[in-house]
Amino acid sequence: MIVTEYHSTRSDGVRLFITYSDADHYIIQDQTGIQYESAIDVEHKGYTYTESDELIVHEPEPELPEGFPVPQPEQSGEEEDPDEVTPEEVMEALEELL
Repeated sequence: MIVTEYHSTRSDGVRLFITYSDADHYIIQDQTGIQYESAIDVEHKGYTYTESDELIVHEPEPELPEGFPVPQPEQSGEEEDPDEVTPEEVMEALEELL
């Protein structure tokens, strides 16, 4: 079934709504025929969607080797850790796993 619910409000006050399939199917925008996993539209835009027969395929997250350093979000007021792993280092390590 197609579900539309409140998503957020932009800084200019415009309300945004998300539309998706609760059965994990793609949705197709009726006006354009474009297929989406979900769609976010401004309130009262008038777009309509139809649920497709095609299931959304979710790729599994790659498993990290034991002891692999996982970067943590920066905490304000703390000194930088010289052993901190950069996003580039994480991507390089993930590429090696694939």
